[in-house]
Amino acid sequence: MKKLTVFCFLLMPMGLFAQEISVSAKLLTVYQLVGQEKYKEALKEIDEVIELDKNQINAYIFGGLCHKSLEHYDSADLYFDKALEIKPQNIDVHFLKAENFFEAGKLEESSMEVDKALYYDNNYYKAHILKARIYHKKGDFIEAEQTLLMVMNKQLYNLESRELLAGIYLELQDTALALNVISQALMINPLIEKNLKFRIEVLNDLGIYKALLTDLNAYIPLVNDDPDMYFMRAQAYLHTGDTISALRDLNEVLHYNDNHAEAFYYRAIVRNSLFDREGACEDLKKARERRYMPNPELINTFCTE
Repeated sequence: MKKLTVFCFLLMPMGLFAQEISVSAKLLTVYQLVGQEKYKEALKEIDEVIELDKNQINAYIFGGLCHKSLEHYDSADLYFDKALEIKPQNIDVHFLKAENFFEAGKLEESSMEVDKALYYDNNYYKAHILKARIYHKKGDFIEAEQTLLMVMNKQLYNLESRELLAGIYLELQDTALALNVISQALMINPLIEKNLKFRIEVLNDLGIYKALLTDLNAYIPLVNDDPDMYFMRAQAYLHTGDTISALRDLNEVLHYNDNHAEAFYYRAIVRNSLFDREGACEDLKKARERRYMPNPELINTFCTE
């Protein structure tokens, strides 16, 4: 039996094995280039793969992804169509094709492709979220909301649906609902920077300073060179009566940006409250030089002889 197996192996065309090895090696190169966002180089390798194997579906999928990333939407669509000729029921390709149409601004075509993906698998939640984005883009906020709420109900830990819905609520000026939804997202993962920043902005607009301080204390170590965040926290400390902490943060603002007029102005107020009259006068003059003086009368109060 062993001799027969070896004999049959020797009778098979060696060129076939060499071709398979070459295709595999080139596909590996494609994956690496795409990971490095070298899309044009990847496309050259993809075309060589297709020359060797016209039924290599992954080559067409990655060809479409590369063209989509380069904003060559029509070319991307051609590659995705080729992939669907090989496997018409591939829901991932239908989804990618829908994304490609969406990015190209072709909302009706995108919606049709989403429906095809959902026809094959109605639990394909990425497609439902894209459907919500299409509704949102069309201005149909109710359908977008209902679609996202359905995803959130089915997938309790789906962050993307919550982030999108919070943005829609904020756009509709319903800050309370926006705050509630983004807070749910932060319960799932409390250290996602964009979600923390989103809630910080909402809390600041609403003037909920104690909760704002909690979020800023978590956020600032993640981006500790952002003077705007230090300034926001300084103002929150002032609203809660913690002048020493406010002074510390105003010093940090001016450490990172020594031209921050508002920081000089508010530091002058803090220094005056701590009986540092000379320092308060100096800061107020710097604020005035930078043309920020909401209360011009302060200069007469702080800079007395």
